[in-house]
Amino acid sequence: MNAGISNATNTRRYIEKLLRKSRDMKGAVHECKLSYDSVLGSLNSALSEVREIKEYETATYDLKIASTDNIERCADAVAKGKVEDETILSGNKVVPIFGMSAYNAVDKLMH
Repeated sequence: MNAGISNATNTRRYIEKLLRKSRDMKGAVHECKLSYDSVLGSLNSALSEVREIKEYETATYDLKIASTDNIERCADAVAKGKVEDETILSGNKVVPIFGMSAYNAVDKLMH
């Protein structure tokens, strides 16, 4: 989870810088900022649920949401806006990998 949080944080920082510079992609990039805010919220919640309260079922839910619904908002926005920024596209590809890997690990803790 820490690696996923780190990666998503770096991508969000990049997006924030891009928002300050570029007006051309602002709509799609703004959606990505909101998407990564949600991804990070879900990943951080899951980490806390695992480490602090051992609430594995809730953690798996948060990990699944981060890996699907939250990141799909950005993926849909960049597709619709025809954004071809490699950093954003790469971030969108790895969030589900980190999230679902963590999901599988936490799911095994429940059994």
